[in-house]
Amino acid sequence: DLARSRIVATASWFDNAETSVLRSQIDTDGSVTGIRDRTYSAPIGNRTTKGFEADVNFKVFNGLEAVVGYSKQKARLNSGIRPEAIPNGTGSLLATYRWREGRLKGLSATYIYNRWGEFLLGGGRTTWLIPGGEQHHLALGYRWKNTDFRLRIANLLDVRDAQPSSFDTAVGITNPRSYRLGVTTTF
Repeated sequence: DLARSRIVATASWFDNAETSVLRSQIDTDGSVTGIRDRTYSAPIGNRTTKGFEADVNFKVFNGLEAVVGYSKQKARLNSGIRPEAIPNGTGSLLATYRWREGRLKGLSATYIYNRWGEFLLGGGRTTWLIPGGEQHHLALGYRWKNTDFRLRIANLLDVRDAQPSSFDTAVGITNPRSYRLGVTTTF
């Protein structure tokens, strides 16, 4: 907590060991799921994860505030391979500007950036490395008396990227651009 709370930061380093980690298995004869070649999860693995994460919140100047976060981790199963759906690193940025005086008083604009690194797509059948991806979002707000109006534009650039997922037949894909309008009134 520095410069009279103009800069606030947190950081953590971790070295975790987990037991009974869920691992995808293939039911080749149908004796577990009732359907041949169907995947299921069983608590049969051990996993270690080492890494760090940090974030910094700072006021750039009057009205503009930002939060920057980053993490880097190295996870391994007891077999030595990477676990499914855990990206090797993530990063994010959130910047908000609030107009506090003049004709635009009550207006705010927020930009959100998320980035995830390479991850392993599993599901028992594959061990494909999937490249990382990113998303950009924009949120516009206006406060009038006791009512807040917000417009959020998700996936601003309308880019589709694979998201960390552990299912080889249903990998998560970022949604296309979307718009959400919200109105909140406080009584």
